[in-house]
Order: sequence, then C-alpha cells, then structure tokens
Amino acid sequence: MTYKDLIKLFKIKKISDTKQEKIVFNFAKSLFFFSIKIFLALFSIILIVLLLNLFSNSFLNFAVSILGAIEIIIIFAIYHKLRKLIYEKL
Repeated sequence: MTYKDLIKLFKIKKISDTKQEKIVFNFAKSLFFFSIKIFLALFSIILIVLLLNLFSNSFLNFAVSILGAIEIIIIFAIYHKLRKLIYEKL
C-alpha cells in the first residue's frame, strides 16, 4: 500500500470507519517494522566499522579516504556481480 492508496482510502465514503482504522493500523505497523529494519541495518554497519577500527587503528582513516572509498566500491561491485551469477544458476 502506498501513500496515494491511503489518501484514496479516506476519500471513499463507502468504507466503514472501523475498516479504515484497521487498514491504517496495518499500514502504520508495516511502516514501523520497515523503519526498524533500516535502523538495525545502519546500526549493524556502524557497529562493524567501529569493531574493525578497534583491531586496526588506521581502518577508519582508510575507509573514509578516497582510496578506501574506491576500493570499497570495487569490492562491492565484484560481490554484486558474483552474487548475481550465483543466483542465476539456482
């Protein structure tokens, strides 16, 4: 359900208020769980970077530098291509 669908829902007079409340509640619940997933993903990335920084004092400096950003992009692109090839075969 999108925001446009939600706005259309309020414009329709044939739907009862209790049904509208249930639909809005389900939409809010799904939006909440999606937000929690995004928060957990960002938190886990930050935690991994900080843990790697504990093992290597120069990791954070390298990851933030231009060379580190280029290397991370290249590694991600290779990983993405390999993953795509593997899942195509399945």
